[in-house]
Amino acid sequence: MRLEDIKPGLMVHARGDGSMGGAPGEHVGTVIGVEGESLHMQQEGAGEVWIPLAWVSWTDDRTIHLSKTASEFVTGAEHQAPSRQVGP
Repeated sequence: MRLEDIKPGLMVHARGDGSMGGAPGEHVGTVIGVEGESLHMQQEGAGEVWIPLAWVSWTDDRTIHLSKTASEFVTGAEHQAPSRQVGP
């Protein structure tokens, strides 16, 4: 995964059965941007959330594909921006 491939407006799909036009995975939201080590996104029906970039398994020209299922995504998504540690 390359950070430059993650762009605002891309769909985010959790691992599972296809839900949009045969694309793999379940649609869970849309990318807003990258903030530090987090993916900032608009979750379907729940507002803005942040998830670890480590959850990104792969990307294509339209979609970010996560290594987590939709259930794991809902449980693990943060509804506040992660705090950034400053200094040692």
